[in-house]
Amino acid sequence: MKVYTGTGVTKTDELRINKGVGALILTTNQQFDKLTSERISVWIETSNNGNINIFDKVLMSHALLGLTFGESMLTEVTDPISGDSTLSALIDVSKNGSIPLKGDETIKVQLSSLDTKKTYSINAIEYPIHSNELVSSTTKIMLSDDTRRDYGVQQFDKLVLSDVSILENIEFHFSNGSRIEYSQNELLAISNDIEPYFGVNTSNGMTLVNTNKNFVISLDEVQHIEIEKQTGKLELTFFNQL
Repeated sequence: MKVYTGTGVTKTDELRINKGVGALILTTNQQFDKLTSERISVWIETSNNGNINIFDKVLMSHALLGLTFGESMLTEVTDPISGDSTLSALIDVSKNGSIPLKGDETIKVQLSSLDTKKTYSINAIEYPIHSNELVSSTTKIMLSDDTRRDYGVQQFDKLVLSDVSILENIEFHFSNGSRIEYSQNELLAISNDIEPYFGVNTSNGMTLVNTNKNFVISLDEVQHIEIEKQTGKLELTFFNQL
């Protein structure tokens, strides 16, 4: 179902979805590597004001990468005459089915920090079965002078990092007791080994590959991580999708 199409605003209204859905299709008339500040929030609004957050102002680029990693792909279409591109991807908001809404519950979506010159669209996908297992996410910020930080990650299965040029290394503490440290280049190689490309341009067949701007790290069997970086801000988004 169509939820929203618009341009010329930096933030949408709180968009209401009154049916239980399991995924969203996000579309915008730009290439993936042009996404910068755009963010997405998705939550279930309940009658007792105890809202259930799925995404809380998550970078759109992180949501698109993290929730398609190892599962599906982003698609870009380039107009052969104008050269303009359209980016589209399906991202899950629940696992293996649609969210079963109760009573007067509703799903709400909001986009923020948008480029007023670009167009953004949202479609919602219903599935014939229900699932109470929601996708979840948490965003963490390492400030400029914060060069080392530990994070417990046992409840997450993926990590997306942005501007990883300042990343030095990450030490992984695995559930079997192993501790392994990987450099930035090693992490990118491991990520690419799992997912050599994260999307395809269906107009010219070119693949979209990970760069040191954004990439995804699997957290399978990882208990906690220690990140060491240079001076500079680093934004991390942890996802629980599996």
